[in-house]
Amino acid sequence: MISDWEPDEGIPPGYEVEKRFNLARLITGSVGMGTLWLATMVTVQLFDGSAGERAAAYVPIVGPLMAISTLEAKGAEASVLTVSGLGQAAGFVLFLTGFLSDDVLIRPSTETMEKKAFMMIAPQLGQRHIGLKLWAEL
Repeated sequence: MISDWEPDEGIPPGYEVEKRFNLARLITGSVGMGTLWLATMVTVQLFDGSAGERAAAYVPIVGPLMAISTLEAKGAEASVLTVSGLGQAAGFVLFLTGFLSDDVLIRPSTETMEKKAFMMIAPQLGQRHIGLKLWAEL
């Protein structure tokens, strides 16, 4: 692949365009959102309140922000829930942009790729002989 190619330059002869998801954003967003969601689920167990009041925090992205009012969180608790909710939202946005945006690359065309020569030595067993067979393609 050519790394310094720009789409407005045109496709060089012998190359073709390849589009693919932005994996860095997909992975970063999903790991970030999932990690913060799990951390929120564990952390909210330390807060005062009933299981019903804590249930709002289990919803991804908006849950930590809703839990601020249901748990009547103040100070550090409210800060933790706010950071978690905003972090989950940022992770979701990263995931979406990675899924919706394409990386455009060019790579050598499969039609113009040259066959490479190779050689292989293999055992051969027949009714009247045993030996090695040399096989080559040029």
